[in-house]
Amino acid sequence: NQAAVQRLQALLQATHVKWLTVTAIQHDRIVGQLSHLPHIVAAALVDQTQVALADSALGLRLAAGGFKSITRIASSDPTMWAAILMTNAELITNQLQDYIDQLLRIKTAIRVHDQATLYEFFATAKVTRDHLGPEQLGGLPNFYDLFLNVPDRVGALADVTQRLAQAQLSLVNIHILEIREEIDGVLQLTFSDLKTRTQASSLLADAGYQIVRRN
Repeated sequence: NQAAVQRLQALLQATHVKWLTVTAIQHDRIVGQLSHLPHIVAAALVDQTQVALADSALGLRLAAGGFKSITRIASSDPTMWAAILMTNAELITNQLQDYIDQLLRIKTAIRVHDQATLYEFFATAKVTRDHLGPEQLGGLPNFYDLFLNVPDRVGALADVTQRLAQAQLSLVNIHILEIREEIDGVLQLTFSDLKTRTQASSLLADAGYQIVRRN
């Protein structure tokens, strides 16, 4: 409803939010698959692992990079997520069933030692995952990303944000990617315009930070 969209944009104009307008059906389908389903999967994996390793003295103490990365969103607020799932129930249950069917297919392949199917499963996922990101699929409008390595030491993140603040370079978003134990992390910084991103890139490169890429 265009009139409703305009009212909402007028209401929130003071926040300087950037708008990406989609239909309600598009919204529910996209966030169901990219947000709601992953939250269910992450929480289920944590719960199942807790039960599976309940009799182990080490148990979740050994959970490191891969497990932490895939289950990070399981730390989200349970009250909020229980409510979210109720608002999009039919679509989420359909998407969840598709995921369950995929798991059952892989379960069968493992049981019968079908290595070809397992290889195809992982190879297809790798190709898709490796092509995620704005440099491959195209970025969202009016956002400019900068990726840099940050050392795994106390104060590293604060140093980056402090340098940007001192230079009066405003961030839209900040996100830590690909965190594993005992190696550097990749920091994604998002800016609202190309000029700010360019200034930030020069500033941080001069400070000794390795710029991984720009989108």
